[in-house]
Amino acid sequence: RIDVDMVVNAAGPWAARIAAMAGVSLPVSPLRRQVAITAPCPAIPAAMPMTIFIDTGFHIRARDGRAMVCWPDPVPPGEPADSHANPEWIDAVTAMARARVPALRGCPVDRTLCYAGLYEVSPDEHAIVGLSPNCENMYFANGSSGHGVMHSPALGAIVADMIIGREPEIDVSILRPSRFDEGNAIASVELI
Repeated sequence: RIDVDMVVNAAGPWAARIAAMAGVSLPVSPLRRQVAITAPCPAIPAAMPMTIFIDTGFHIRARDGRAMVCWPDPVPPGEPADSHANPEWIDAVTAMARARVPALRGCPVDRTLCYAGLYEVSPDEHAIVGLSPNCENMYFANGSSGHGVMHSPALGAIVADMIIGREPEIDVSILRPSRFDEGNAIASVELI
């Protein structure tokens, strides 16, 4: 037991476990993601933007003269036993990459560089930001569903404002932790 004035839970995929230590329920689950990285591949230009295929979630981006290909795992949420990518998944994503991006057909995957990691996912796949409804001094900055590194500077500033009693520059009330208990999960946005 540790007595503190305030706690900010920003524990990523382990956030629910940390919240539970304080007797608080937080609907964040770890979701395993895998990444395949090709051998050096001059066919993919460094300036190529990350490209996402909406129908399957497959995406590709250039990194350090190689192509990085990702595709959501067909496995349930949970912590990986290790950080190695599954060989069958590597085969499947390699075939998908070659079918969808013809420039990759002659570029092998470097299996020594492939890896697995965790996203932190909320039930509606949007961040959970603000004061816990069940613990008067625990703030959440969790559940960014794969956008945590990109959003963390802004989320940190927002939570800091909340703690000192200042109105955040961005209204994040839609991301409040109580929305799930209220039946107000954020609806999916459909791209047209």
